[in-house]
Amino acid sequence: MSIEIVTIVDRPDLIPAAARWQWEQWGRKNNVPIEQVEAFMASHTATSGPPQCFVLLDDGVPAAVATLEHHDLDARPDLTPWLANLVVDPAFRGRGHAIRLVQHTEAACRAAGLPRFYLNTESAAPLYARLGWVEIGTAPHYDHTVTIMVRELG
Repeated sequence: MSIEIVTIVDRPDLIPAAARWQWEQWGRKNNVPIEQVEAFMASHTATSGPPQCFVLLDDGVPAAVATLEHHDLDARPDLTPWLANLVVDPAFRGRGHAIRLVQHTEAACRAAGLPRFYLNTESAAPLYARLGWVEIGTAPHYDHTVTIMVRELG
């Protein structure tokens, strides 16, 4: 198995696949048109710091996506930056791709000189805790409550 993580800047041809996963995970139920998700992905053009979009390739096939955002939770505009929109294609789950993307995003934050970053999750807090993330609270998000976590990089 050959794993490579690329950015949308380097591989804009991957935008449709990355956008589809995010739309299927969140956009559809929130009535967001897929074209809006594609435009959102295409706007992730930073080469350091947010906003960036990372796509994991498994033997050259797009398998997972994550973004680095300035903001990702309306209830906490004071926190920045955020690991967000992490989705693994169902056909590629159970291979450690989510962990690889989290670690890659962490490395991108370190390279940009960012001392910490945040995420929110509805159900994956135990996974992130195993990777060194610490719960700092909860917040409302759409029609549910999410756990907010921080990863100190210093």
